[in-house]
Amino acid sequence: MNRVAFSNSPFQAIARRGMNAHTSARYWSTDPQPYFAYVRSAMTITVVNYLMLLGFMVFFAVADTIGVMVSQNYGARDAKRIGAFLVTSGARSPS
Repeated sequence: MNRVAFSNSPFQAIARRGMNAHTSARYWSTDPQPYFAYVRSAMTITVVNYLMLLGFMVFFAVADTIGVMVSQNYGARDAKRIGAFLVTSGARSPS
């Protein structure tokens, strides 16, 4: 079997030291900035996702309540209260 020799190859240095892909990246890169940038971006997207979740929860709560409140007051023939609730929920502008 013929073996190809890489005398100055960084892969051979990695193989000699018994490193894998994770430790080789730490070995060759001494700058910690990319790791911190990754952590910062992961934290940012986590905060944004939680804020979006809370926003959707509030949106769906208001949307579910509109149907109940409008139908309840429509059945009671209370048009003034329907209009006030729609203004409060933001479904209609005050006039």
